[in-house]
Amino acid sequence: MKNINETLPRKVIGLRKGEGSFIFIDLEQEKGAEVSLWVYMCDWTLRKEEIVVTSENIGDMSDLSGFFLGEMILIRKDEGSGKIKINFSTGVKLVLSNEEGFYSGDDDYFMIFFGDAWVAKYSEQNGFSVKRQ
Repeated sequence: MKNINETLPRKVIGLRKGEGSFIFIDLEQEKGAEVSLWVYMCDWTLRKEEIVVTSENIGDMSDLSGFFLGEMILIRKDEGSGKIKINFSTGVKLVLSNEEGFYSGDDDYFMIFFGDAWVAKYSEQNGFSVKRQ
């Protein structure tokens, strides 16, 4: 696996809130292995039309109930803003950044776990990386 987007599109089967502002997006399995996107060491905004939830204003799981994600279709870095943009087939956009400046350059914005075999992640310092575990 050379590129995160080579694994997409991938159907979203669950959206969960973790500790604090962490969120977990469960994706369809790959060869029987669980696949999940963990969003954590970053500021994030989840937006669909007028519905907006951010890492700053998320309360409980009900804040995420308005989001049907469909399939995760693209992950890219906006070179102008430096933000990571994750697009879903239903028009939902998840934007990751260090807007508030709380995180260091080597903090991972997200990790995608492909069972125990692979992990894909992004940090400002290291960019995108995909590694065998």
